[in-house]
Amino acid sequence: METREKDYHPAKIVIVTDDRQIPHFQQLFAITEKLGLVTPGTDLVHVAFGTITDENGHPFSTRQGGMPKLKELLDEAASRALAIVREKNPDLPDADARALAETIGIGAVKYSDLAMDPITTIRFSWDAVLSLQGNSGPYLQYAHARIRSLLAKYAETFPGEDWRAAPIRPDDPLERALARRILAFPETVASAGAKCRPNFVADYLFGLAQDYSSFYQKLSVLKAEDPAVRAGRARLCAAVASVLARGLALLGIRAPDRM
Repeated sequence: METREKDYHPAKIVIVTDDRQIPHFQQLFAITEKLGLVTPGTDLVHVAFGTITDENGHPFSTRQGGMPKLKELLDEAASRALAIVREKNPDLPDADARALAETIGIGAVKYSDLAMDPITTIRFSWDAVLSLQGNSGPYLQYAHARIRSLLAKYAETFPGEDWRAAPIRPDDPLERALARRILAFPETVASAGAKCRPNFVADYLFGLAQDYSSFYQKLSVLKAEDPAVRAGRARLCAAVASVLARGLALLGIRAPDRM
């Protein structure tokens, strides 16, 4: 602590360990402040996380040899994602399939960790991590890809229309709910940063994707008869895709345009 203060003069020090060390850092911070080892006002934060277990509830342990190396975990994620990609896109060239599988697999592992309340116990399951349904990285990536596909089809179907300049008129309750969710993004990011809780961003993105799904199922975009309504809804969809991509990027996850 003293070295960090001397070398970097930080306004905030964040230490991340498992929750078994909570009492230790409570005592350390108290002693550090009493001894004057940090500048008054320096924010000392301990971010604790829970235990990660396998599908049977057995904790991963480096001492017992049960913890896979990160490279092995990410390679396994990419391999499993590749099987999904080839099933969904059998005509995709091999190089493109592998690149997409890496994006999905690595993103899935990152999201499975960051989406949880840090203090909870995480039961790691490949089926849940790579699922295209529910609160998972691939589900959010797929939601983004679907919107990008919709916008591409819009441009192909209505080449003379430019939705980018269209006003968004949220007349329907589902449109208003989606618009309100989009507007809440900056506040969510600020709260996640202030409280060191990336799961706030993950929860928000999942809620956004669910709101979009409800909107898309009930309200037509491409088949809307009024061109102004059609263009406005397309722009609303584009806003959702943009926020999904930006939110995933904050979690270190890429948002592919196709899946």
